[in-house]
Amino acid sequence: MNGQIYLVIFVIVALGVALFVSTPSVQAQFPPFGGPIVAMFPCATPPGILFYLGPPFPIPVMFVPGSIPRLFGAFHPGAWTLGTVIPVPIPCCFPTCPPLGALFGFGAPIIQIGTSF
Repeated sequence: MNGQIYLVIFVIVALGVALFVSTPSVQAQFPPFGGPIVAMFPCATPPGILFYLGPPFPIPVMFVPGSIPRLFGAFHPGAWTLGTVIPVPIPCCFPTCPPLGALFGFGAPIIQIGTSF
């Protein structure tokens, strides 16, 4: 009888941990992205590079100070990328933001990025 109670408690705890780990809010804090680089723009405010990635889904992402390059770190049009971002877009301006400069768009800041040659 005592062993059955421990077994039931163990199963309940194991299921609770499994459900907590598999929830989308825990897994998708930093969504992934990927695709070939289609266009690149330098950003002065804030400093970085705005990438427009192509198919399968167009997405603007921004390489900022603190982003971690993985694999080859080759940033040029045609290079394939894969990484994670913070899902909060920031503006890319050069040399300053309007009205004195140009706004190239908004991109999600990259946490880490890997590229092909």
